[in-house]
Amino acid sequence: MILKKNFFAICFIFLLSSSCKDDEDTQESVIPLETQTPIDDEALVAYLKSHIYNYEDFEDVPEDDYDVEIKLDSLTGDNSSKTSLWEQIETKTIDLEEQYYIYLLNYMF
Repeated sequence: MILKKNFFAICFIFLLSSSCKDDEDTQESVIPLETQTPIDDEALVAYLKSHIYNYEDFEDVPEDDYDVEIKLDSLTGDNSSKTSLWEQIETKTIDLEEQYYIYLLNYMF
């Protein structure tokens, strides 16, 4: 009986000491901002050029009725003749240490 208790105690201590590893060895690679910014901007512009929102639902909405939801969809199929988000935005450039772009969707009402 004593041997069983000692065996379980030793197994328990062994499991506690070996189950957790130090996380100090893991490092996440961080992409430099000057490398990542153009990649993100290219992806954003591609999205804006290939998607629409339901702007037609906002055309006849009274100013005091805000019960219309914005719905995004791709510019394919029945939507292929609609105006893309890219055609409805205003682009502003901000020069800090790097050049940044802000895309503003024109006012919907």
